[in-house]
Amino acid sequence: MQENMEHLIELPQDRTQERLHVALAYFVDYMERPRDASEVLKDRQQAVPVEMLPMLL
Repeated sequence: MQENMEHLIELPQDRTQERLHVALAYFVDYMERPRDASEVLKDRQQAVPVEMLPMLL
């Protein structure tokens, strides 16, 4: 095994990039959290617009 492991993720040096990474981490945490029953019941299936369907002919 290699004793001196390199970092795979470089920390941002720019303040704007740092804020972007924090916002992205928050969004990912939000999307991966378990949803409660009231949120699941609010989900409704919707038809896909015809423009998004591939041509079948």
